[in-house]
Amino acid sequence: MAQIDDMLAWIKTQFEPVTLATTDANILQQIANAKRYFNGHSAFPRVETIAYTGGKGVEVDEHFKSIVQVYPGQSTTWLLNNHPLWSLLGIPIIDHVSSDMITISSGFKNYQTFVGTDFRFQYLAPSATMTGAEAKGRLYLSSPPVGVTSLTVIGSHRICGSEEIESQWIYDWILRYTYALVIGIEGQTLAKAAVADVKGLNGDQMIQQGLKAQNDLETELAEQGMWILMIQRG
Repeated sequence: MAQIDDMLAWIKTQFEPVTLATTDANILQQIANAKRYFNGHSAFPRVETIAYTGGKGVEVDEHFKSIVQVYPGQSTTWLLNNHPLWSLLGIPIIDHVSSDMITISSGFKNYQTFVGTDFRFQYLAPSATMTGAEAKGRLYLSSPPVGVTSLTVIGSHRICGSEEIESQWIYDWILRYTYALVIGIEGQTLAKAAVADVKGLNGDQMIQQGLKAQNDLETELAEQGMWILMIQRG
């Protein structure tokens, strides 16, 4: 909650020395609205490697909004792990049996790759109303390659609840978008109260200022917030 408190304090400071008509509870609601808009209109990448022990499905962090790619990680199958190699004058000497085993091992690895070519996945994201242990996504796998021990998952990030936002770019955008929302709310309050002038801005002017700031930030998010789509196009 420390980050939320910092955001609340920053927004209120921007209006000083004027005392806001908007309550703290309303500002916190606008922070939640800004996060909700970000979640619905962005594709900030998230990458995570999770353990896989078999089966058709695996739980995925609730911070994944969508998953665009899954890379299976396989344990190396090497038939000569316990086979001794003799050496003469420091030069390894491989007998015919070992040479054949190397060929078999190489062919088996190629076979493993072949049987995994039909690998597919489908992600079932958790509902926004889910909380706690229920708030887990589910990744369903079809025809995973033999020997998979981990899955590297690439998807889009979703901000959950009051989590600490680690990305500075996301944090700044949420903060600025919330500020724009609060400006609009203050303008509406002034207009309804028929206040003629507050530091050179009347209610209608503040409403228009807030709307313009929102539109500019929404355009910025559309241009800069689709990292995954940009990678896919490349």
